[in-house]
Amino acid sequence: MERIFTLSDGRLVKVSAKNRRTSTIWSDTHYAYTITVTCGNDSYKTTFHDSPMNYNHGVKVTMGMLDDALYCLLSDYDAYDSNPTYRDFAISFGYEDEKEGMKAYKTCKAAYDGLSAMFSRSDLSELNSMVNV
Repeated sequence: MERIFTLSDGRLVKVSAKNRRTSTIWSDTHYAYTITVTCGNDSYKTTFHDSPMNYNHGVKVTMGMLDDALYCLLSDYDAYDSNPTYRDFAISFGYEDEKEGMKAYKTCKAAYDGLSAMFSRSDLSELNSMVNV
């Protein structure tokens, strides 16, 4: 399944989900997907962990889930953009466990690096306004 967004300059942004698998990275079993964001020849891939509720009810990929995945990526981008040092990040998000905090920080930095290589801040703001969360 894929979701296509059109930026104001006419470029198409495709968000797709593949490789559904079961994950227990959290305490509850849930689905994890490989999410790909594509614009022109550029793409960024990451893992998106869906809600355990969807697993419990057998819900597969939906347009809403793709919107959620993009929203989460944009939120990760913003989290790193607002807190580019680990210290600032940990304080802002209340991480006391350095291992857990560093994992989240690196995830947000990866989203920042991947998305900022493909899009301007203006593009990302526009995408954020299009996501229905």
